[in-house]
Amino acid sequence: MTDHREQIRLLQIRLMKVRRPQKRAEIEWTPWGDTSTLRMVRKLVVLVLGGTVVLLGIALLVLPGPAFLVIPAGLAILATEFVWARRLLRKVRERVFGPVVNQHPETGKSSHVGTSP
Repeated sequence: MTDHREQIRLLQIRLMKVRRPQKRAEIEWTPWGDTSTLRMVRKLVVLVLGGTVVLLGIALLVLPGPAFLVIPAGLAILATEFVWARRLLRKVRERVFGPVVNQHPETGKSSHVGTSP
């Protein structure tokens, strides 16, 4: 009889641990509030800033200015938050510097064909 009661008590303890609400210290806290809202605001700021820089670079294709420096800079800004921009920046980099030969798995540094070590 006591064995049965002990099993019920252990089961109740396990259920309490599962249902236990998170303590305030366990929740990721930021002084700006909810982190999902902060991420959305950050993505919006990066999108507006990076998009503006890319559009400025496109305008510099017909206007006098360093368009071939400004467009990759805008893509680099966008690549901090968006995977599609990271892929596009990688393609631009491969066109300019050549294909990536190998990439170190830990550091992420890559060596390009045609560049000196």
